[in-house]
Amino acid sequence: MTASTDQFLGREMDPEVSKLLGQFSDGIDRLPEFGAKIIKWDFERTSGGDHLLPAVLFLRNFLGLIDAISLLIRNSSVEPCNSLMRTSLETLFYLEYLLKEDQEKRALCFLVWNTHRNIKLYNKVDGGSELYKRLQAKYANDKFLKNVNPTVLKELVKPLLLNAEEMLKLPSYKPIEAEYQRTKAIKKNPDWFTLFDGPKNIEDLANKSDFSGLYEVLYRSWSNSVHGTDIIQGKLSQDESKRAEIVQIRYPKEAQSLTLYCFNLSVPIFKTFIESRIPSRINDFNKWYLNIKKFTEKLSEKELLYID
Repeated sequence: MTASTDQFLGREMDPEVSKLLGQFSDGIDRLPEFGAKIIKWDFERTSGGDHLLPAVLFLRNFLGLIDAISLLIRNSSVEPCNSLMRTSLETLFYLEYLLKEDQEKRALCFLVWNTHRNIKLYNKVDGGSELYKRLQAKYANDKFLKNVNPTVLKELVKPLLLNAEEMLKLPSYKPIEAEYQRTKAIKKNPDWFTLFDGPKNIEDLANKSDFSGLYEVLYRSWSNSVHGTDIIQGKLSQDESKRAEIVQIRYPKEAQSLTLYCFNLSVPIFKTFIESRIPSRINDFNKWYLNIKKFTEKLSEKELLYID
């Protein structure tokens, strides 16, 4: 551990480091700002149709993740960004698959998959289903919850369950629902992109979207943070007397590379979305890209943040 508790927490930053982190954060803030314009343009162009929602909501989720990363980097809380970066990368895979072809069918696949996920949730809190009884048994075997019964929301979930079941019977959803059931018979818990003989898992999804390198290098490494096992690499150092010490919690060392990754993921997501949904705005994208290019080139050229 470092010399004092305050140093270990790392909340007091060197003014120059703080200034540089602020610049990184300001740069990242330009991404959700442009993404918000894309969503506005998309809503101005389109109207109606459930199948139009998944893509724009995936983009909205991505913007929220990037915005959160900006806040963390500004405050030197860089390590937790890795988990958010992995989810951001996953969103890139999802949108690339969703928008490249068969957009309506793939969007409906997501909506059917999501509806079945909701149905499972509703059944877990209805107070009488088999799923509720299984949840009860799990509570009984949990050392913190063994004296607690799962929440029962029968009257609340009843209309929600009915609505979900009726939705799956609608003409546009029926063939997708039939495919979901066919795929479920083969794979117990299929992903939405697995329907119609799609990618088998997230790695296959990345490979078929031509992102096999990003999956292997970035997704795998960031997955360690998500699973809570990335506890050694970069967490230990030596003091002047060569004794081992634990690196402080707020440690800004990777802030520059993570800032660059935010741009490297945002640019293809924005470009793919605009080309697929609002091609009339491609010139707006090109102008924006030229405007941010100097900032990203500066990040790529040399290390601006020197941390021992």
